[in-house]
Amino acid sequence: MFAVTQHKKLFTPRLLLGGAVFLAVLGVTTVTSVQAGTVKACLIQTVATSQWSPPSPDPMGITVLPNGHLLVSDSEVEECVNGNLPVYWHGVNLFETDTSGTLLATGTTYTHPAGSCPTSPNGTASNFSTEPTGIAIDSVGNGHFYFSDDDEMKIFVVDLGPDRLYGTRDDKVTSFSTAAFGDNDPEGIAFGQGNLFVTSGSGGTPGIYQLAPGANGRFDGVPSAGDDVVVRHFTTSGFGLTDPEGVTFNSDTNTLYIVGHLDKHLVETTVTGTLLNQIDITSLDVCAPGDVIYAPSSLNPAAKHLYIVDRGVDNNDNRFANDGEVYEISVDPAECALLPRNLLLNSDFEHDCNNNTLPDKWSEDSHFTRSNVVVHDGAFAGKHPAHHRRLHVHAAGDMAQC
Repeated sequence: MFAVTQHKKLFTPRLLLGGAVFLAVLGVTTVTSVQAGTVKACLIQTVATSQWSPPSPDPMGITVLPNGHLLVSDSEVEECVNGNLPVYWHGVNLFETDTSGTLLATGTTYTHPAGSCPTSPNGTASNFSTEPTGIAIDSVGNGHFYFSDDDEMKIFVVDLGPDRLYGTRDDKVTSFSTAAFGDNDPEGIAFGQGNLFVTSGSGGTPGIYQLAPGANGRFDGVPSAGDDVVVRHFTTSGFGLTDPEGVTFNSDTNTLYIVGHLDKHLVETTVTGTLLNQIDITSLDVCAPGDVIYAPSSLNPAAKHLYIVDRGVDNNDNRFANDGEVYEISVDPAECALLPRNLLLNSDFEHDCNNNTLPDKWSEDSHFTRSNVVVHDGAFAGKHPAHHRRLHVHAAGDMAQC
């Protein structure tokens, strides 16, 4: 679906479709849980987006294409830090991958000359947003793409045009303000039931806005800019989500999955905001979960799993950090029971989310550091110096389950 240079064309006509946007304010709903359950997620696989070529060091958004592939956006990869050029910018911030994690194609929402710091996008095809924090696609309707941008506080709408390819000359890009209906931090976006669901994060009351198109049938903002309608806004802080960053619509159950950054929290709710399930993702050891998508399983396309993007250490904190990941998880207890048990309960212990060179979940002992000299899996392992006739054991929790 993408027209790109590094890889084959990103999105073909069969791949991408679009979302919808709806606005006009009806008020805020404060929601409480009613006999909500707790589900323990199990890890299916971890995909290192840092190992793609080109890499995605800070994956932030994720959606599913009509062909079953995944589309990942990176909202940080082009950024200069203190005047220093971006380390991993190769002219792309959109990545198409199959569910096993193989990179297939790339594209971009932003274009600027190599060897320079970002300039303002001009609003044309492939050059409208430096901050694509979320993605939604109307896979059964008009084929439009929807990108949330929390810097501009806008939703960008991309009409693919007659060729049905993303990133070509016939693309038509429009946008509307989310600040106009009170959302100053629109990081995540999902499409379902002909509506858009947009997260409202730390820039305002944390929650979800549900938007519907007005009489003109297109998404062009709330009055006076357009005639979209805000169906509802429900808060998420009561669920433990004080900074919701990602949301996805489950078309099989007509429910939402919402993930938070600061709280590292995943919940399932109704579209009206009733909490159905708290989903335990502590075993993933996520640093900075940015989005979630309900999509075909990598094990069996007939089944569905959740995919969570984790940008790790932000490039604004460490411009050399390249630690992005995608976690595929199941929330089906029956399926999880059949999977091999992971003896290492604190897997990914080498993560250094606070960027202090020490593994967060293993030990804060200054002698215990990360090492990339000998690594069996991932980018780093834990390393502690040996001492004659002394044994050091450092763990942040149970190391193994026997």
